[in-house]
Amino acid sequence: MKAQFSTLTTAILGVFLAAHTTVAQNSCTAVAYLGQIPPAGGSCTGQELGDASQNAPGFGRCEEVTNGSCILTEAFEGACAIHLYSDSNCNTPITGGNTIMCGDPPTNVNFNSFQVECCFRIVRLQPPLDPNPHVDVC
Repeated sequence: MKAQFSTLTTAILGVFLAAHTTVAQNSCTAVAYLGQIPPAGGSCTGQELGDASQNAPGFGRCEEVTNGSCILTEAFEGACAIHLYSDSNCNTPITGGNTIMCGDPPTNVNFNSFQVECCFRIVRLQPPLDPNPHVDVC
């Protein structure tokens, strides 16, 4: 009987959530450069080493960029993240700030590969006086 109750409760909860929430798609593009951000600010300078985009929830492929020194996020919608690594196979996170969020200012940091991660955005269609009608899950 307990198993039946649990299954029924789960089914009812699933129907309720489906009626009141939706999952939106986020997207982000990151570009790696050999140059740096000028002292006065602005964008990355120098040779463009590579770029990657992700427009579905999850991780994009590992992008090798030998001797990358500046990362710029170009397009974003919702919460996505760029993970920076010191090796070419996206196995060793760089020390100190290995993750930046899409939409952050350009970042000067030495890295050899990066990966774009997009989150699920869960939007409550009928929020009961909720000041934050969505949540991003990475």
